[in-house]
Amino acid sequence: MNNTNSPYRVSLNLKARAGNSLNQTSIQHTGYIDSSRTGREVTVQALWKRLQEFSVVHVRGTPASGKSTLARLLQLHVQNTSNIRVISFTWPMNFPAPLSVRSPYYYLLNHVLGRPLDTDDWLEQRVLLIIDEAQGSYPYTSLWNDLIKILSSDYCIRVALFSSYGSPSSRPLEAQTPTPVIFDPKQRVSLWRTPANPDIGLFFSQQEYDDVVKRVARHHGEHGPLFRLSRDLQDYIWEITSGHASAVRVFLDCLASSDAFHEFRRRSAEIPLSAAWERLSDDSFVINCIENSAVHGLARGLPRKQFLQDNPEIAQFLRDAVATHGSNDNPDSNSALKTCYQMGWLQAELLTDDKPTYIFPTAIHRSRRGCRDRMGFVLNTRPLELTYQDEFYRYCYSLLGNQLYLASEWTGTKKGGRANFQVRGTHWAIEILRDGENIEEHVARFKPGGRYYQWLQAQGIHDYAILDFGRTQPQSQWEDEHLYFVVCSEDYTYRLYDGKLSLLDDEVALLD
Repeated sequence: MNNTNSPYRVSLNLKARAGNSLNQTSIQHTGYIDSSRTGREVTVQALWKRLQEFSVVHVRGTPASGKSTLARLLQLHVQNTSNIRVISFTWPMNFPAPLSVRSPYYYLLNHVLGRPLDTDDWLEQRVLLIIDEAQGSYPYTSLWNDLIKILSSDYCIRVALFSSYGSPSSRPLEAQTPTPVIFDPKQRVSLWRTPANPDIGLFFSQQEYDDVVKRVARHHGEHGPLFRLSRDLQDYIWEITSGHASAVRVFLDCLASSDAFHEFRRRSAEIPLSAAWERLSDDSFVINCIENSAVHGLARGLPRKQFLQDNPEIAQFLRDAVATHGSNDNPDSNSALKTCYQMGWLQAELLTDDKPTYIFPTAIHRSRRGCRDRMGFVLNTRPLELTYQDEFYRYCYSLLGNQLYLASEWTGTKKGGRANFQVRGTHWAIEILRDGENIEEHVARFKPGGRYYQWLQAQGIHDYAILDFGRTQPQSQWEDEHLYFVVCSEDYTYRLYDGKLSLLDDEVALLD
């Protein structure tokens, strides 16, 4: 294939003729990557470098996180820069009899490629196998024990596995095998970049994200008025999507097609964050964007409403997971977690030691507040006051259950026209601050003419509290009767002060 720029024609149909040689395998290029997508050159080059170094790389990511696109970009890169044959295919959901999970791996691969089943020459081949939906291969012991486990730089065959779920630990197979398959940290690629793989991740890097924004803006400008986003708005979308490929495209396309921003586009003016806030903090607008963007597939990574209605135990588990930032349970003993994990609604990551934690991939998946700051390799330490904010929500949830409406927290740290919490069935709202940040501005939001005032009137909010979490007692007094200071201690106790710095109660310990 010739080395071309854009569009890239990379979708593969494998049409094989019977024969012993891989050279008889015909690969037909029928699809393309459109010009509004980034080529992810740095990520792809780093991934190929890992494959050359370790022979096998396991890429895990929830549905619509960009696995298939990255697989196609890898295939293009290797074809254009080396003389290694590339074979890319999706692992079959089932194999016809007599093939089974006990069949030799070469029987399985040969079946996929239309070769004689008993041809056992794969270890002699100079080839890169790119296997999409590789989670389906986990039960096929021979593939993992007799091929993947023994591969090293001594062999010319390379294998890139792209899975919707899988163990993040050094042992990629959760089931027991005669001898364990062990992966080095550099062989394990996830949604986020890690210390072992700082240059590889399914989520966009900041540079890749900026490139996508430029490409999408140019794409919409070629098919209508100019589409320009302010830097603040670009940063905001980056924050709420975490660089999730489908989510980024869904939000950009949705903003471009919204009538609310037609006047900005007509005047070739940048859409400011303040204008976008009203739409992006509206749950119905966001849900409509997701559900009506089948092209980019973000909805594939989210549970369907009907499914949750038909499976109330899973709906309840997900509600609990939102409150606790995921789950530390074992999927083998928690059927709801197992379903959510294998459906791709939760991502398994190693936050401590070698024990997986199951978390939401982005703020959108969590429906409210993002989990990115929970990742130990994204933020090495979590601020103590954020732990208290989490505990506040967790306890409110345990006390109030579904009555607690986490109004706009899913939209990240920059919020629009609503307070952090609204308690359904009451006329209460709660705003959360950290370490005295912009107290005066937050107090003003609730006053006539402030950012929240119209929302307060529409919702009939009669009372509200502004809680500022910090480590030290503030020095400045405030006259506002709605402001409270929660001073956190290292021993997981806190003291509560009003705006005038009067201690309201004795020291209180957090509940278990």
